[in-house]
Amino acid sequence: MHHRKKDAGDFAPTLENTLRGTGDFGAMADCVWCVEHSRRKKGKGSDEDYQEESKLLTRLTLTCVKPRDMEPADPFTIQGRPYIDQKGDFAVIDVARDEEESPNNPETDDSKVIDLVRGNPSIGLGSIRRATGFSTDKSNRILHEGGWKKENGVWTAHTDGY
Repeated sequence: MHHRKKDAGDFAPTLENTLRGTGDFGAMADCVWCVEHSRRKKGKGSDEDYQEESKLLTRLTLTCVKPRDMEPADPFTIQGRPYIDQKGDFAVIDVARDEEESPNNPETDDSKVIDLVRGNPSIGLGSIRRATGFSTDKSNRILHEGGWKKENGVWTAHTDGY
């Protein structure tokens, strides 16, 4: 655990503005997450009422700012109250992704991912994530459930019950 610069909240989280002080902390870590009370923009500034509510509800936004040797998870928001009292754990209340503007449609989602793989069999999960806005876990699940397997850097369709 480390603390972030006080004025860093005005900027998108990065490794450099998440860890205060020496860069050695960032160099030593395999994975670094920025954890901060959720805030939202309101015009040119931030919505202070929303941030105060975030503090009262223990609503936190988590952003992976250093994902060594792995594909980073998309930023997400968790909330403590009232979920800790009701269920004994935090609840994920928001996942930052581009497809939130349109309703989640599994058939359309599947075809988007599979069409990308058919068009470029050597495409990586990160490229699929950037093209669709879906998390790499979601894309990987869609491909595996659709019978796709990546071998030697190339996606191939398997009909043998894979």
